[in-house]
Parts: sequence; C-alpha cells; structure tokens
Amino acid sequence: MSCSKATESVCKKMLVKGPCDVSQMLAFFSNEAIFETEFAYVSLLKEGMYIESFNHTSQILLAASLSLSEREELIATVPFIDDEYFDTKLLQREYRHVIFSMLTDYGLGLYRNKQNPKFTVAFGQYTIDYTKKENWDSIVNFWMKGSPSNERIAKEYDFFQENYEYLGRSSQQNMVDNLQCIRDRLPAQTKMIFLDGAEVPYHGSTKVSLAGRELQHKELNKVLSGFVERNNTNCHIIHVTDYFTDDDPYLDTINHYKKIVYYRLAEAIQAYISSVDSEVRLHTKNRTILYAKYLFHKLRGIVSGSKVLLYCCLKKNNYPVSR
Repeated sequence: MSCSKATESVCKKMLVKGPCDVSQMLAFFSNEAIFETEFAYVSLLKEGMYIESFNHTSQILLAASLSLSEREELIATVPFIDDEYFDTKLLQREYRHVIFSMLTDYGLGLYRNKQNPKFTVAFGQYTIDYTKKENWDSIVNFWMKGSPSNERIAKEYDFFQENYEYLGRSSQQNMVDNLQCIRDRLPAQTKMIFLDGAEVPYHGSTKVSLAGRELQHKELNKVLSGFVERNNTNCHIIHVTDYFTDDDPYLDTINHYKKIVYYRLAEAIQAYISSVDSEVRLHTKNRTILYAKYLFHKLRGIVSGSKVLLYCCLKKNNYPVSR
C-alpha cells in the first residue's frame, strides 16, 4: 500500500499510543493538556469487549487502507472490532512528537481471513490460538461475563472461528516494515519516541501466556533499536529496563510497572523532548510531593494498582490522575 504522508490539519500536541498502563506516566506531567491519547479501552458498541489491538502497527496501516464498506464488514463480523477501532489520529494529524509503546506489537497474535488476506487482524496474546473455542471462552468469561452483548458477540465469533486462521505473532521483518511505512507517512519533523519491552524476569505468579516474555523482549528490542538507528533523525528509543533501579520493578505482570518506574519514564521523555524541541515546554511534577501523596493514599488503602489499571482501560481517550 502507499505510504503517503498525512495531509490534515496541524496539531502541535503530542500523541501517546499504547496499552492502558502507559497512561500512568501522564499523571506525572504538570502540563497534561498537551497530550492526546489512544489507549486500550472497553467497547461501548460491543459492551464489555476489551479493545487493545487497534494500536498494533498492522492495524494502524489496515485502518488507512480500508474503504468504508470494508470497515463496516469487519465491524459486523469480527467480535473484537468496533466502531472506534479504526479511528486513530496518528496518520490524520501532524504531531510534534508521538510516544509509542511497542508492547502491543510484541505481544499480540495475528489472524488472517481465509477468503480475503487483506483482512488480517490482531487479537490476544500471540501464544494462544483464539480460533480454538476453549481459549475464546476463557477470555470472554473474564471480560464479558453477564454482558448484554454476549449473544451478538457469540454469533460474530462463530463467523470468526470459521473464516479466520491463526498466524501467531507478527514476524520481525513485518514489524520493521510496518514501522517504516508508518514513519514514512508521518511528517519528517514529527519525532517518534518508542517505549520497548522490559528485559528483567518477572518473579511473581504469571500467566502461562507471558512465561519467558523477557527473552522475547530482548530479541525484539534489538530489532527495534536497529530500526531507530536507521531513522535516527526523527526516531528515539527509551529502553524501559534502564529505569529499573531495584529488584522488584513490577506491579503484577512483566508489562505493568510500579509507579516509580512510570515516573522515571516520564522524566526520560521530558529530557529527550527538551533536548530536541525548544518550542514544547514539558515539565514533570515534583517527585517528592507526588511520592508523599502516593504514600498517604496507600496507607489509607485507596491505592490499588490493579484497580487503577482497570479504571484507565475503561477510558479510551483520557487517563486517571495519581490515586
């Protein structure tokens, strides 16, 4: 497909795309209004369905290539695609900076329509084949138990199971090709800031689908670093592991970090943007004050990491303040 540049109105804000946990960084900036966000969310149209794959590079490019009728067909036949799925602003507006988490590409699996290979969609962890009914039932029961949309989504799943084949994770070459195509479509002056995957093992109780994920992250981080080096005039990478300074940086999985890590990542983003763009004034809040507030609320039993993450998943284009 063509990789022509975006042509719509200029927007001087920054766009942040990725899983909902990335929103934890934004509460640490004093000028939060400068950000626009596209995080994983819970669908309203297909009530209860958790939508995260629209941030996969393959789906960003798919959205740019589809006709209106093709979009409508996918919305009507794929249970994890809704009416907001294709509405990314990334290729429609000009941003000064795009902060992009690679965890969606690193983790999700791909499924190809048997009759129309153009319809290749992303969903769930790549280690699990969701065309197998028992795997699908487990995730639906977790996210959608008692949802009014169950009957509709069950019908769409029957179509999905019959008409799509499981491909596994996107290849390294496809990931790089997708990134290059997205990079080529953006204005040259737009800086892309990538967040990679953590390379330190998670020692708590973990899902089977995430076992050994730090090894995969190491491999893919090298590939991402190579891409950034080849595009070093307008790409930058923040290595998440560099901001782990203790033996227990995680919240509940290898993809969710403690608040202090998100604070350090916010500082790293601020430092980079300040070094390359004098027109953007980006400031992090006072760390001592923030940490004191955090401890105060934690002692009162208000702070719960899992609840905060679930809360932000419910809000596609917003993010919660530190609670």
